[in-house]
Amino acid sequence: MASETVYLKNLNERIKIDRLKTELQHRCAKYGTVLTIVARNTLRTRGQAFVVFSSAEEAAIAVKALHKGALFGKRMIAVLSRSRSFAAADALDPTGAEEYKASVREKRAKRKEEEEQERKQAKHAAEGAEGPLSKRRRTEETAGGRRGGAGGGGKERSMPPNKILFLQELPPGVQAAPLEAVYDKYPGFLEVRLMAVRRLGFVEFDTEEHAVVAREGTRSLVLEGYPVKVTYAKK
Repeated sequence: MASETVYLKNLNERIKIDRLKTELQHRCAKYGTVLTIVARNTLRTRGQAFVVFSSAEEAAIAVKALHKGALFGKRMIAVLSRSRSFAAADALDPTGAEEYKASVREKRAKRKEEEEQERKQAKHAAEGAEGPLSKRRRTEETAGGRRGGAGGGGKERSMPPNKILFLQELPPGVQAAPLEAVYDKYPGFLEVRLMAVRRLGFVEFDTEEHAVVAREGTRSLVLEGYPVKVTYAKK
């Protein structure tokens, strides 16, 4: 359904929240009535904000105007929220807000179970991409590569094309925003999902063809000084 909430990401994390919200209020007011802005400086939510408008039409206009616009030295990524945010529910439907929130929390719990399944799939995908090398052999090859590249002779088993790319050896503590900035320029980009603890990620596109183009364009991807291995996820 149409959403009254605009989701902003790739915001400058160094800007204080009060200043960020003030500037967003000033900019977004040009496109409609802003009911509330939600932005927090937590590990999971920094660099992001939700702007709730009084109507879905106003939110759609704001997305077109704000997407890839510069704010505090970074280009924003603006999209419509996939569902009504809690802030929008409180502002637009106070009587039904609690029931709506309970429904969303139930869906999130289900999603958490699905993410656990994704972690298992990621393990299989990593094993498929690396081949049947033992942990000791992989460690030796990594060490050999750091000494000059002479020690890494194992061949990787490539996965067939898929609309989901599989990223390995991401920088420690990586956030989604830098990857979104890389892949957003490719047609059909949908989302980035991270397993930061294991330095793994998935980048999803709407079609296999678009994923192939993006993979070809990021074969030599280096992020924060770390060469990232980009393959296809296991089907």
